[in-house]
Amino acid sequence: MISGSSKGLGAAFAKELAGRGMNLVLVARSIDTLQDLADSLGAQYGVRCVVLQADLATSGAVKRNVTELGRLDLKIDLLINSQTSPPARSLPAPGGNWDLDRDPKISQVRRDS
Repeated sequence: MISGSSKGLGAAFAKELAGRGMNLVLVARSIDTLQDLADSLGAQYGVRCVVLQADLATSGAVKRNVTELGRLDLKIDLLINSQTSPPARSLPAPGGNWDLDRDPKISQVRRDS
């Protein structure tokens, strides 16, 4: 799952991972740009790209996305946070929470079991 994936570093990560054959969940505020990217990556690399429109800095957005991921029966193995605003410190997820440790130079994400 890549947040902020409609442009910039998020889109670059999406292209790189799709090129390696990874299915993607792309999240951003701009649904049109996001859907265009997902369609392009799917056609070019033959991967599945699910798009979720969300501003993760707003209240309840993370929970709505987690609910949607569960409804779609999608498991997230990798989270890349490329949005411009900081997310919640802990992201609830099926099977355990994702905890984010913030450092000025790097963000580390680990999944609780």
